[in-house]
Amino acid sequence: MLERTPTSDRDIRPFVVEMAASQMELTANIVTLLASSEHRALSRMHGVAAYMRDVGVALSRLRRSLEAICLDAKVEAMRPLLQRHAPLPEFVRGLYAWSAAVLRALDELGVEAQHRAPDWRRVSRRIHEANAFHFHELELPIRRQWAQWRRIAMASPQRLGVSKVGTIAVHLDELFSAADSAARRAEPPTPRARVRSFGRWLADGLVKRRTIDPWVPPSAAVTPRLRAEAKAEAPRIELVF
Repeated sequence: MLERTPTSDRDIRPFVVEMAASQMELTANIVTLLASSEHRALSRMHGVAAYMRDVGVALSRLRRSLEAICLDAKVEAMRPLLQRHAPLPEFVRGLYAWSAAVLRALDELGVEAQHRAPDWRRVSRRIHEANAFHFHELELPIRRQWAQWRRIAMASPQRLGVSKVGTIAVHLDELFSAADSAARRAEPPTPRARVRSFGRWLADGLVKRRTIDPWVPPSAAVTPRLRAEAKAEAPRIELVF
C-alpha cells in the first residue's frame, strides 16, 4: 500500500544526479552519431548512413523525453515514482544502458562501413544483446503506480502539486512512446529494405548527365528480383560530378 508521506529531495537526489550525468553522456554520443552519419566515406553506403540517421533521430526524441522526466523530479507528485525501489528508475536506467549499447554498435558500424561492406548479422546480434536492457515489461507497473499517486495528488492538491499532474502523465506517455519507437528504429534494416532505400536515395538525390544502374552495397545479398525492384525505384539516374 502506498503511503501518503511526501518523498524528500534527499530520497531521490542520487538518482537525479545519476540521470543528469547519463543525460549529458547520451547527448554527446547522439551528436557524434549524427555527425558520423554524414561522413563522406559513407556516401556510397547509403543504407548505413540512413540507418544511423534514423536511429540518431529516434534517440534524440528519447533523450528529450528522458530530460522531461528529470525536470519533473521537482514536482512533489512525481517524487514517489523516483524512489530507489520504484519501477521508473529501473526503466530509465535500462534505457540509458540500452542507448549506450546501441550507440557503441552504430559507432563500430560506421567505422567498418568506411573501409568495407558492413557485417549486418553482427550488428543485429549487438542490437539483440542491447535489448536485454530495454525493460518493456515495466511500463504497466509504472502506469499503475502513477495512477495510485495521481489519486493521492488530486486529493491533496496543495501538498502534491496537482497543477502538474496532467503534464507528468503526458511526459510518461511520451517516454514510453519514444522508447518503443527507438527500439523499432534500432532494428537493422532487412536486405530488401536496404535495396529499396538505396534506390529511393539514387532517385531523389543525384540528377544530371550520366546514366548508371543503381549500385547496391555487396552486403545487401542482392538477388535478381531485389535488383529489379531497385531499378524500378530509379529507372534512370544521372550523377553530378
